[in-house]
Amino acid sequence: MLEELSWEEFDGWMTYYVISPWGEERADLRCGIITSKIHNVNVIEKSDLLSPIDFMPYAKRPEPEPISPEEWERAKSAHRAVGERSDTEILVATECVLEEIEVIEDVD
Repeated sequence: MLEELSWEEFDGWMTYYVISPWGEERADLRCGIITSKIHNVNVIEKSDLLSPIDFMPYAKRPEPEPISPEEWERAKSAHRAVGERSDTEILVATECVLEEIEVIEDVD
């Protein structure tokens, strides 16, 4: 193919790809966007919202950021003020809230 393709034509295709990428990763993203929108308009709890990456099986997912000791203490205080909960229940609830914040930021 390179023997038949001039540099100008190759450069044109590269530029076109930068402007409008194609391929399976792009197809997965388009499907993820559509699927997440359909899912999110049908959820009742905001904690059930999902982002397009949740529907992209081969996508690289960002590593979750660790919770700082100060955030952990604030979360424990807030959850204990509402009712008695174990540290495990508080950790799970805190992670869910942080994920929900990320999803809302992605949607905006």
